[in-house]
Amino acid sequence: MNFALSGMTFLRYYLPLIIEGNRRGITSNVFVGQSGKYNCPRRNLELLHNMSNQHGFKMLDMPEISKCDGPIFLIEGDNLDLVEHKDNKKICLTYVTDFLHMYEKYIERTDHVVFPSQFVAEYYNKLSDKNLYLGTSKYDFLEKDRSKILSRYNLPDEKYVLVVFPRNRDLAKIDLQKIYGFLRSMGYKILVKTRGKDPVSDPNNRGDYYYMDYSWYPHDTMELIEISDFIINFGSTTVKESVILKTPLIDFDIKPDTVIRGYDFLYEYDYCRVLKPTVTLEDFKQATEDIMNTDSDIYDSVLQKHLFVGNSSERILDFIS
Repeated sequence: MNFALSGMTFLRYYLPLIIEGNRRGITSNVFVGQSGKYNCPRRNLELLHNMSNQHGFKMLDMPEISKCDGPIFLIEGDNLDLVEHKDNKKICLTYVTDFLHMYEKYIERTDHVVFPSQFVAEYYNKLSDKNLYLGTSKYDFLEKDRSKILSRYNLPDEKYVLVVFPRNRDLAKIDLQKIYGFLRSMGYKILVKTRGKDPVSDPNNRGDYYYMDYSWYPHDTMELIEISDFIINFGSTTVKESVILKTPLIDFDIKPDTVIRGYDFLYEYDYCRVLKPTVTLEDFKQATEDIMNTDSDIYDSVLQKHLFVGNSSERILDFIS
């Protein structure tokens, strides 16, 4: 198998496939490119070499992908221009909601596109005979041992809430110190997670523990969700992780009206409460109590209806084998 890597975040989708391939005796090549962005692989070569040794994939320079044999995996058609002349089966993986504005740019040039589900493709009107409804590989092989995650992040065993930090663009619409005060009054330690392109400049907004791209793989956001009682979100697609990891969520919809709220259909269930920034402590506590007492069966129902169940890497490799 062959993987075009021009962003470290792509590893969240690729490594589960590589791990499943190793189980089947399938070798993998990772073709390393560069983007100049915060997640550029060329800035993380030492880490990539360590991952190569751990997971047994071969690292090559991106231009070499034009000479490879076997199926080629790409994220949203990235680097497709290097391989579209080849007869190799080319498989594009959808990335969060990037397919909303990228799908039409590559659908005619690839063999297959992997979607989380048929529902998602239909909901966003991204339909083609090339679509494969096999799930999302980034959610396979997740660490479930709380003690191991706490150790990896040097955290004591306490009650945690994960705050998925809002875009700097939206900060003026929310009083984070008020929300942090609510959480601390309820006995929670605050984990704040952001991305390299959205650093938190004000130390007061960094909660009790602050992480910015702490781990490319395993995915730090998902591991922090795993040890948290619930999530504070601000309209981000972390709602998808909330459902898949069966962790309740409080959302503050502070995005501009012109910005698409990805996976908005996932906010409609009892594991979630959408609150206004003016919320009182009493109402915040009630919302927290409500989501924490949600029947766990609702997650399974939503996964079956809207997303997927089980190991997606197995399904994807079954298809290409």
